[in-house]
Amino acid sequence: MAARSTELSPAQVAVNLLGVVPYFDIATGKEIVQLVESELDRDASDQWVDDFFIDLLVSGSLERVRNLHRVAAPVREQALEIARQNYPELAIKTVDIFVRRSEAELGLAIAAVLGYRARTVLIQAIDSASHPADQVKFDSLIETVHRSKRLGRGTDSQSALELLRAYGAADRQLAFMEGLAHWQAGERAEAARHFRHVLEFDTVDKAEAIAAHLLGVRQHELRNTDDALKLFERAEWVGREISDFRGLAITTTSHARAVRDLGELNRDRTLLERSIELFQSARVVLSEQASSDGLDVLNSLSRIDIGEAQAIFLLGDYERAIALGRLAVQRRHLRSDEEAWARIVLAGMLRDTNELGEARSVLAPALDDRDGRSDHISAVLFNVAASIARRADLDAEALKLARRSVEIGEQIGDSSHVAQALVTQALIQIDLLTWTDAINGPEVRAIRSMLYRARAIFYEGRNATGLSMVEDAFGRLP
Repeated sequence: MAARSTELSPAQVAVNLLGVVPYFDIATGKEIVQLVESELDRDASDQWVDDFFIDLLVSGSLERVRNLHRVAAPVREQALEIARQNYPELAIKTVDIFVRRSEAELGLAIAAVLGYRARTVLIQAIDSASHPADQVKFDSLIETVHRSKRLGRGTDSQSALELLRAYGAADRQLAFMEGLAHWQAGERAEAARHFRHVLEFDTVDKAEAIAAHLLGVRQHELRNTDDALKLFERAEWVGREISDFRGLAITTTSHARAVRDLGELNRDRTLLERSIELFQSARVVLSEQASSDGLDVLNSLSRIDIGEAQAIFLLGDYERAIALGRLAVQRRHLRSDEEAWARIVLAGMLRDTNELGEARSVLAPALDDRDGRSDHISAVLFNVAASIARRADLDAEALKLARRSVEIGEQIGDSSHVAQALVTQALIQIDLLTWTDAINGPEVRAIRSMLYRARAIFYEGRNATGLSMVEDAFGRLP
């Protein structure tokens, strides 16, 4: 035990160690208390331990939570920090006891209080923070949090981050989980900042692969294609090195999207065909992996299908592309982000082939589900819905949807999307102009203001396609 711990009585040290763990049953608590006596080279009799617990209960030092106990506030709020600062080795041993006993009866009791997944996040976060050199522990936490998001539990990453902070996790662990929490909350610009910090360590592990992949996705959104491709290649290399083939399939899918978009930008059939090869490679990698998560496999296959459908559409095979897009929507898990994205892409293809009725029907469930939400997918969803409503001459509806898309983009700090949505809104408002609107009237000035702002954003982001859209919109003004 560290020298400073001798300033406290064994009972005080024991209370602080009990405060290290969020919950304990009597058997776990007794084992933790016995750590103190063994560290002081004294024999801890069962009678002493029993008397100690009776004193704690009588004095009100413990709180009862169903069949479990925990140190009462405010002592609990200070105990963890005191233990970590004054006797860190005992604090780690305490966590080890907690984790080991959580594999049996204690874990079941905690699940009865928190629920199964929250219990798993709790235990894994505490365990990985206490053992920063054990990459397997942190990989397990990452996989749990990823799985939680796919099940609609997007707050588990934030819970894990708070636990990692409390238990003194390593800087890289904190950076990764903070990035993931921001990403899952739709705050991609802020997430990218943390993921860049993760990559500064240049470590070959799951966190590196995911950070490189998601940062690549962000760079792709910002039209920084060269940077995106390098990041995807880095993530793919790490995925192969650590044999994370599911992650490799997902990253290869994102890589294929970037190549496809580059092919579209440059009107390069070779790049479009290359993107289809990458999509098919991702499908092969995914099909060769055994998985107990059938839902996740369906979502991943659908992600591949919808990406390949877009490439096929750009090559001019509209019928085959739309058929594959419909299959992707059918494969998606209802109310998931992936399902919303598949509907966005399919609706866009239907819009471009003038199948406006089906396009609106395809988007309707996603619009209902995401009403009131503010994230990247919702921003894109409302923008595409606005463009379809405009094509269908539903100007009032189109304007409402476009304004909502701009609003979401502003809320999440995505300037690139704001520019896209401003152009959509400007085009709708141009359609609504009448012959009596003066060239320098308030309506026209408002439209010009939107387009000037969009032009500045596109120029800063080197988005040639966006700049062309702005100039086209200017050309429609009186």
